[in-house]
Amino acid sequence: MSYRIKIGDVDVFNNDIPGMQLGDPTLTLELSKAGTLTFKLPALHNSSSLFSAPATILRVYDDSTLVFKGRMLTESSDFLKTRSVTCEGPLAFLNDSIIRPFDFSGSLKEFLTYVITAHNKDTKPWQHIVLGTISITDDYVHYSSTDYLSAWDVIQTRILETHGGYIRVRYDVKENAVLDYAENFTGVTHTVAADENLINLTQSRSAENTYTACIPLGAKIEQTLSDGTTQERRLTIETENDGYDYLIDNGLAASYGVIYAPVTETTWENVTVAKNLYDRGKQYLENKAATLHNTITIDAALLGSRPALGDKVQLISSAHNLNVTMLINKITYRLCSPYAVRISLGAESRSMLEQNLTMRQHIAQLTDEYLNKSGAARNIALSLKNDTAPQLKAEIEKIVQSVISGSGSRT
Repeated sequence: MSYRIKIGDVDVFNNDIPGMQLGDPTLTLELSKAGTLTFKLPALHNSSSLFSAPATILRVYDDSTLVFKGRMLTESSDFLKTRSVTCEGPLAFLNDSIIRPFDFSGSLKEFLTYVITAHNKDTKPWQHIVLGTISITDDYVHYSSTDYLSAWDVIQTRILETHGGYIRVRYDVKENAVLDYAENFTGVTHTVAADENLINLTQSRSAENTYTACIPLGAKIEQTLSDGTTQERRLTIETENDGYDYLIDNGLAASYGVIYAPVTETTWENVTVAKNLYDRGKQYLENKAATLHNTITIDAALLGSRPALGDKVQLISSAHNLNVTMLINKITYRLCSPYAVRISLGAESRSMLEQNLTMRQHIAQLTDEYLNKSGAARNIALSLKNDTAPQLKAEIEKIVQSVISGSGSRT
């Protein structure tokens, strides 16, 4: 395993060849992010004249496999004329184009195709993106905009923020950048174990962007006031929510307090129907808002194949009480050390409190329906008061089995 960097047909980095070395070349790849390549370029480098921002396109290879293609973004030089260079990956190219005002109806895949096609039409071939696998589906979406937005802004606000999931870039045999969109990617599961290849481990948990309440806002609508004048106001959910314009997750608020999400996160410009706005707000509060950011960062020696974004890692460390399989959402390669890698695992995850509340709500629904027919359900419901999450799962199974085993017909 060895890394090379090329500009055109010229090798500009090969750690084994004198005069073709760079200072601390580091490649960072992340789901739904452009990715970066950084390095220091010595003044006496054999090919220093080839490096010129922003026209220079660099490609990073792992042996013969292309793992990154990007352009020079910034550079600075020190007293010795050593240049510090940063390059950005192909998702950043989606900031180069402008999507004109649109009013689109169709499937989610058709909308993404529309955006990528418009981007490619307005840019050079080296900026083009090929649409790959789209596994998150929605047969009907309606998006509109009166603004002139970049292709990346459209993808973020109309797709990622409404449907979730991740975007990943890979490269085809012609070295085109291919965009995949999925909730989870099917890939290799790598094993990292404390007694084998785990070098270092850091765990972090953040509730910085955890919210328990929100005010959903829709499109601007012209309303007639009591004095006959008109005023533009945003659509709210009051007609669908007993006169209230806000939503609160009372279970989470009991533990975390009432924390309103910024309205920038709960404003949907294209929503003109109150019921649809209510549904959007509920979906946001139940999924994106009520999350904790759980991340494990590991340094590992590579004992097998090179890990890729979207792969999984089974992390085993008895000292940290860990035996988990998690998604790789960020990878840092130090190109001078090809047999070691830094990996970030996990992403936004539903908090344990919310998992417990969700399971308890599920149990409440079951017991409401079958309480009169199943004594077992009554006993289980009473026994759940102090249970932990694994026990809750077991009890749910008992309820379901009790119901299936002949509790009587549904009333």
